[in-house]
Amino acid sequence: MNPTPGVAHDNPADRRYHGAVTIGLDDRAAADTLLASPQVAAIVAEQHTVLTAVHAFSVERSVPVVRITR
Repeated sequence: MNPTPGVAHDNPADRRYHGAVTIGLDDRAAADTLLASPQVAAIVAEQHTVLTAVHAFSVERSVPVVRITR
């Protein structure tokens, strides 16, 4: 977890994210194409064997929490 200033990260183990996948796409049509692919369909069909939950978020804008300039 990132040591974000002023944000508690002491959640119980069963309430933490244990992995994340970030996919950058240009628009919803690109997301739909990706999700309809045979490779993703195969993963979705088997996800119940290794996952307890899956969350998806649409992000309009992201900014760095810590910016290092040199």
